[in-house]
Amino acid sequence: MLNPLPQFLTYAFFAPALIRVTVALVLLFVVWRMHKTKAVILATNLPVVGKPAEWMILLSMAVMFLTSAALFFGYYTQIAALVGMLLALKHGLFARRYPTVIPLSTASYILIFVMCASLVLSGAGALAYDLPL
Repeated sequence: MLNPLPQFLTYAFFAPALIRVTVALVLLFVVWRMHKTKAVILATNLPVVGKPAEWMILLSMAVMFLTSAALFFGYYTQIAALVGMLLALKHGLFARRYPTVIPLSTASYILIFVMCASLVLSGAGALAYDLPL
């Protein structure tokens, strides 16, 4: 079948960049919500760790922020996308059990997981520091 808008195919290299920036902004929103609900997270009894210490929350926020920054600027995009997949998997598994701690729904984390998987497979796209070898 013929493509109805073939002139847009010249911009296909920008598609991974749009995905990359979108995932970065969503992860940044999750970091902001974690910062706002830090007291609630400290009071919640989580699996494996029990009641978390403040340094655990700060470490989780730092990992998510650095992943978001790496995706936004396109720096080590495939590694950052793998970390983003792990974060989306972790949050997606516990989204129903801890709705006050985890801000997005399970479906949102599934979409983030798939978007990160597409970045692992396709690369960083345009406007990134990653260079294909």
